[in-house]
Amino acid sequence: MKKMIKLTSEEFYNVQTLSKINDIIKRGYSYKDICIIVRKKKEGMKIGDYLTQNNIPIISSEVLQLSSSPEVILIINLIRYHIDSSDFNKINFCKSFCELNFINQPKEDFLIDILEKSFDDIRKYITIDDFNIDLKHLNRVSMYEALEYIIDEFKIMKDGNAYIQFFLDFAHEYTNKFQTGLNEFVEHFEEKKEKLNIINPQGINAVEIITIHKSKGLEFPVVIYPYANINIHGDLNPKTWINIDDKSDVGFKKSLINVNKDIEKIDKDLFSEYRGKLEIDNINLLYVVLTRAQKELYILTNKNTDTKGDEKINLYSGIFISYLKKINAWNNSKLSYDFGSKSLNKTEIKPSKNLIQNHITINSRVKQNIIISSKNSNSWLNDFEYAKRKEMFFMK
Repeated sequence: MKKMIKLTSEEFYNVQTLSKINDIIKRGYSYKDICIIVRKKKEGMKIGDYLTQNNIPIISSEVLQLSSSPEVILIINLIRYHIDSSDFNKINFCKSFCELNFINQPKEDFLIDILEKSFDDIRKYITIDDFNIDLKHLNRVSMYEALEYIIDEFKIMKDGNAYIQFFLDFAHEYTNKFQTGLNEFVEHFEEKKEKLNIINPQGINAVEIITIHKSKGLEFPVVIYPYANINIHGDLNPKTWINIDDKSDVGFKKSLINVNKDIEKIDKDLFSEYRGKLEIDNINLLYVVLTRAQKELYILTNKNTDTKGDEKINLYSGIFISYLKKINAWNNSKLSYDFGSKSLNKTEIKPSKNLIQNHITINSRVKQNIIISSKNSNSWLNDFEYAKRKEMFFMK
C-alpha cells in the first residue's frame, strides 16, 4: 500500500500549476499563451523558481526583478553593514540570513540575540558548512572580487542562480564604466534596481508571471490563478489615517497608523470603514482575475472550512464554495470542478526557447552555473456567472 504524501501549500500550488501548463501545451497552446496571475511577487517567485527547475520557460518584468531576489538582498545588506555597522544595517542583513534559512533558530529569537553581538559572534549562528567569511577581505580586493567572495562564502551559486548571475553581469558592466568601491556600487544599484530584470521578455515564447495589479486591462488566452485564497479583510500594508485631537500639542491634524484589532476599541467607525474599503478592493481584485482569460481560466485554491465544516466567507475559497453550493454543484469530497470543456488549439506552435540552457564559468572559485539571458457576495457570484457563461472556468 502506497503511503500518501501530504503536500505543503506551496508544493500544492507549484505541482498543480506545472500540471496545468503541461496539459495546456499538449492541447496545442504555446507557452506565451499562458499567464500566471498572483497577488504577491513572492508567490510568483516561488512558482517561477519551480517552473524553471522543471524546464518551463518563464518571463516576468515584476517577479524576476533583481531586487526581488533574497540572495541579492543579502549581498547588498551585508555590504551596507560592512560600510556602516549600525544596528539598523545589522538587523537588515541578519533578516536576510533568516530569509535564506541560514539560521537554525526562530527569527525573533535570533534578532534579539544578535543586538549586542559583533559580526564575529554572529557568524557562529550561520549553519553553512565551512563558513568563515572575513569582512576585512572586502577591503583588500576589487569591488567585483568582493562580490564573488561573498557569493562563494554563502554558496548561493552552488545550484545555479540566475538572479546572482545577472547581478554579477550588472556589476561587471559597472566596473567597466566606473572605478569606484562598494559604497558607490550599492548606491548605483539602488538607483537602477527597479529596471533590472533577469531577462528581456520581448519575442520569447514563455509563460508570463504577473501580479493582479499589473494585469488590469490585459487579456490572455489562458490564465492560471494560484494562491487564490485572499482574505477579503486582509491588507498587504495595513495602515490608515486617524484624526488627532485639536487639543493635542503635536502640531499635526492627522497621523498614519498601523491597523489591527485594537483600533476597533479606539475608533469603531474608523475600523468598520477601513474593513469595508478592503472588501471593495478585494472584490475588485477577484473581478480582475476572473476577466483576464479569453479561453480558459484555472483557479487553484485551498479548501478552508471551520470546525463545523462550513466555508469561511471571508476567504476567496469560501466564496468559491458558496457559489458551488448555490448552483447545487458542491460535493465535500470533490476537489476539482470544471465548467465548459477543454479544446485543442489549432494555431502553429513554434519551438520555445528554454531560458536556462546556457552555462557560464565565472572564475576559478565559482563553479559552472546556470545563466538566464543577461541582457459583497453578489458581486462575487456575478463574476463567477460571467466566467461560467464564457465556458472558461476550471477550479482545483
